[in-house]
Amino acid sequence: MKFTKVLRQILSSKATNQYFNNSTIRYSLQVKLLLILLTLIILTLFFTFHLDNNILNITQNSIKVGTTWQNQALEADFTFPIFRNKTEYDQDVFKSKANTLQIFDYSSEQANKVENLVKSSFSKLVQVDANTSFIGEIELNSRLVMLFLEQSEKVRMSEINKMISLAFSFSNHIYQNGYVNVGLNRLNNDLIVAEVSPLNRIYLKKKFITTNDNVNDKISDFVKARFVENSEPLFIDILKSIVKPNLFLNQKSTETEIEIAQQNVPLYLGYVKSGDVIIDKGQLITKENKQKIDSYFQSKKLRSETYFTPSYVIGNFGQATIILSIILVYLIVLRKKIFYDNVKISILFTSFIIVAFFAWITVEIPSSFPLAYLVPIPAVVMLSSVLFDSRTAFYVTIISSLILAITRGNDMSLAIAYIFSGLLAAFTVRDIQSRTQMFRSIFFILLGLVASIIIFDIQTSIDLNYSVTKVMFSIVNASISPILTFGLLFIIEHTTHITTDLRIKEYDNIDHPLLKKMSEIAPGTYLHTMNVARLAERCAIDIGANPLLTRVGAYFHDIGKVAKPEYFTENQQKLENKLEMLLPKKAADVIKKHVLDGIDLGNQYKLPKRLIDFIPMHHGTSLIKHFYAKAVTEAKEDEIIKESDFRYPGPKPNSKETAILMICDTSEAISKIEGLDSEQIRDLIKKTIMEKFADGQFSESDLTLQDLAIVENAILKSTLGIHQRTKYKEIPDDKQS
Repeated sequence: MKFTKVLRQILSSKATNQYFNNSTIRYSLQVKLLLILLTLIILTLFFTFHLDNNILNITQNSIKVGTTWQNQALEADFTFPIFRNKTEYDQDVFKSKANTLQIFDYSSEQANKVENLVKSSFSKLVQVDANTSFIGEIELNSRLVMLFLEQSEKVRMSEINKMISLAFSFSNHIYQNGYVNVGLNRLNNDLIVAEVSPLNRIYLKKKFITTNDNVNDKISDFVKARFVENSEPLFIDILKSIVKPNLFLNQKSTETEIEIAQQNVPLYLGYVKSGDVIIDKGQLITKENKQKIDSYFQSKKLRSETYFTPSYVIGNFGQATIILSIILVYLIVLRKKIFYDNVKISILFTSFIIVAFFAWITVEIPSSFPLAYLVPIPAVVMLSSVLFDSRTAFYVTIISSLILAITRGNDMSLAIAYIFSGLLAAFTVRDIQSRTQMFRSIFFILLGLVASIIIFDIQTSIDLNYSVTKVMFSIVNASISPILTFGLLFIIEHTTHITTDLRIKEYDNIDHPLLKKMSEIAPGTYLHTMNVARLAERCAIDIGANPLLTRVGAYFHDIGKVAKPEYFTENQQKLENKLEMLLPKKAADVIKKHVLDGIDLGNQYKLPKRLIDFIPMHHGTSLIKHFYAKAVTEAKEDEIIKESDFRYPGPKPNSKETAILMICDTSEAISKIEGLDSEQIRDLIKKTIMEKFADGQFSESDLTLQDLAIVENAILKSTLGIHQRTKYKEIPDDKQS
């Protein structure tokens, strides 16, 4: 808890205390610290842990062929092998496996068995009749037997002798070339190995081999036109039943051959001896010395039990802390409102975690494609620019790119490419007024990535085809970034109270039902509102505030007056002022009521919170001076007049835009007071502004004294320019016709 107290002291101010004393989760300091710690832990995990536990995969991302070695000379402190490129090694292993011949066990008994069957079976065909079903072990087809018996005995004897001769001839032919027990599609190479004995291997050609799926065709082709019509079917049928494979696939022996072939693929290109210089400082990194560098780091990893040493993990946690500190210091110093709001902090931190996750994925997925060019940093940057501002988006760009680089092993060339494209993405949506404008960012994101690819690839002499692939991936990234940003904006706008300028723009319409209602019921207030909106917008432009938010906020700041328009002077025309007929405190309550009525109307019409804030903040906690002075003057001797009863409920303006409106609202009303000349108006406006400043109405806004001077000057120019008119001469009565 001591850290929390120190942080409170660093951020000590009235505004800070207002946020930190807020007990809600959204502004809780304890929740904020938990978010910071959780983000640091997640980033450290992505920096540290990888699925294959191989730090080499990360190291390789930061060592590019064609660049120069910027570190001190790298000297081998032990002898290590030069590992081959993993892709090339895998290709050679694949080829070796594919070229390994299949092993078949040779059975010499099969040919003898067929020879015996031919001798014993075919001779018995002489004795067959219509009722014969078997000759020895061979089952006969009764229909084919009947066809055979239709021939004369002499013809049958001649055919049987021919069958015996051809059967011997066919079996010798197929067994000499090999008959395997598998289909043709199972033979992977043009040769197979017939293992006659452990010391005797025969190599047979695939094109001559008989298989289970071509044996019938071979028998038919061999027998065709050698017999009379009624004998041929029976011979073919018998031959099919007795001819069996003599080669049997030995899967175990084949797998052993594959393993031996794989082991024979060399893992190394050579060795680097202890004490040898691997690469000198400033030396160009070639393919050869890159392999040495990669092999050195891999060997260091292999020599140790694990690279998940305490120092390695702590170092990565330290890197995450330094990176996150950059954005935190920026928020604490320049963007306190974002820092106070845990929802906004969560959005920023989630963006960083998303970037780290995608960067981690590009390392973990084994691919030859440049997946790193799909990391959605441009979308994250555009989202930050729209939700917050372009300066915050600049810091998000830097942080996201550093996270990408560290996750990928200090891949700084990629980080620079994303910084360049991210900045272009941020500034193309800086003053976005329409959702369709976001699509112009596609061109600028692509421009940043492509320019970086060309420059770095020229330097490193990378293959042109690979550069083209990078460009294609960049096109995909640039195209999906606006779509992804749209989707995230929709989710954020509908799940939080954060309202972007894009949504504010939807209310920049004087035909809005609330404004039309005001113009009908309270025309004086409506005219005052339009004048204030133009004046406030001018001031916002001059001091670099948000002119769109200021103008639209001004449109709705007095909508509460439609509840009782007759009580406000701008709607009374020349009628008697009703407020003067009430007791001072009652009159003040009526005036204050228009703020509460305005908030109710704003909620009823579902105005964004950023616009509703203008309703109470344009008065802040200002004193209703006229009726307070009247109450003090008319008070009896023992009557106590509380100043708090005559102050608006607040809160005070918490931004430049709401502070500008407070000043412009009062100044525009002063400029319409009858009977005042220009000097009196000037003095009264200056006096009113200084009174509000002295009253602390601007203490919670970002308005500086310099801003105040610029606003005052802009108001005086505008109001006095309107107030000062040339007094035209009248025609004398005696000259009129």
